[in-house]
Amino acid sequence: MIIKAEIKTNKQKFKIIKITPKLITIQTKAQAKEGKANKEIITKLKKILKSNVEIIKGQKSNKKTLLIENDKEIQKIINQKKN
Repeated sequence: MIIKAEIKTNKQKFKIIKITPKLITIQTKAQAKEGKANKEIITKLKKILKSNVEIIKGQKSNKKTLLIENDKEIQKIINQKKN
């Protein structure tokens, strides 16, 4: 699954703020320096979504495109947010 991501860095904690089938908004604790925020995004999303996650576009931007291999967990989260 390919999904767009908006990233807000240097916050108090990592959190998925909003998620839809086309967009995920994430806040990270890490700063946008030396790839620290990207590493946090990948590590945390891998754990939450139980899937490989890759940034395929926007490595140096707060707007990214993510590739999520297993979309089952993300679909569950999207469905939970709807209810």
